[in-house]
Amino acid sequence: MIDGIGQLRLAQGLPRYFSSKMVEDVARIGKRAHQEGLTAVSFHTPKTDLVPARAERITEAVVEHDLASIQDTDRAVGSVAGVLDVINLRRGNHHVSLYDDETRRAVRCRFPDELFTTMKDALGKRVRAFGEVTRNRSGQILQVDIDRVEALAEATSVPTVDELAGIAEWYTGDQSTEDYLRSVRGA
Repeated sequence: MIDGIGQLRLAQGLPRYFSSKMVEDVARIGKRAHQEGLTAVSFHTPKTDLVPARAERITEAVVEHDLASIQDTDRAVGSVAGVLDVINLRRGNHHVSLYDDETRRAVRCRFPDELFTTMKDALGKRVRAFGEVTRNRSGQILQVDIDRVEALAEATSVPTVDELAGIAEWYTGDQSTEDYLRSVRGA
């Protein structure tokens, strides 16, 4: 939270790990504080043995950057992939939270009633959501109005060095990987 507020103090754009909903909440806190006559609201973390104390304030500049970062400027057909991790049915406005592992933030996605069973079955799984994608001025995805959802294979893990060693035997000729690296490094 403190990192995100710090980023918003300097420039507009969705901070890492912030969803558009979190940005809306920060703006609401800042606006409310200024209406109540406060100059700012501060978030603090205490000093520990491993981490120094930190603080950030929700100032008028933070609110201004915050609101600019969630203004939509582009709507186009597209998709987003990630893990479907929350379904919200409150207030008749069905939406899911799709954790986009590329951007490391949750993307709010609205869906029609007829996709409820599909969404429920996909909860906790990797999916690609297709529909109208709304982006901010920086090109960051703010929301997707879902038309359809496609299940994706689970993300494969990155191979270890041991798994990669010797993968291209033709490249090193008859040398072992260790011998080849020694010769390249001049050791």
